[in-house]
Amino acid sequence: KMNSIENACLYTNAEPLSAPPHRHEYFQFVYLYTGHARLLLDGSEKEYGAHALVTIPPAMRHGFVYPEPCETECRIFELKIFCDRDTAARIQFPTLIDCSPFHQDVESSLAMILNTHRDSRIRSPHAISALLEYFLIAVDAWCGAGKPFIRDDKIYKAIVYLDRHFTSEI
Repeated sequence: KMNSIENACLYTNAEPLSAPPHRHEYFQFVYLYTGHARLLLDGSEKEYGAHALVTIPPAMRHGFVYPEPCETECRIFELKIFCDRDTAARIQFPTLIDCSPFHQDVESSLAMILNTHRDSRIRSPHAISALLEYFLIAVDAWCGAGKPFIRDDKIYKAIVYLDRHFTSEI
């Protein structure tokens, strides 16, 4: 698959979220809204809490351990992205990004991404590429200088416009 968003979902640990160490061929982004968890990575463990973004590149062995719901409620956003080689080569993010200082902007952006992805009318490759590019620029801003990336409803309108009006390569 080329430059596609395979999954954009919200989950809670009311259902089992923990995953033993594994690998896959897509980028995985997990944002923790509430709670805490452990990231299993290359034989080590890293604790992280609310407002952390985990970025997992393809083929990296990793796992997640979440607490039982009776201990702590965890609410997460997960995004799975398949990319072509050129796009994948550009994606160089830290594995763990603390988004606490600007979590409201992050959560606003993730809500826009989730709503756009759920909009079943938006399926053209150009619109999906625009949404993917928006997300990658946002993550770059979040891990760059800690600058917030402001969500703008005009971005959603632009993605809808791309989806409806472009059928060939831009």
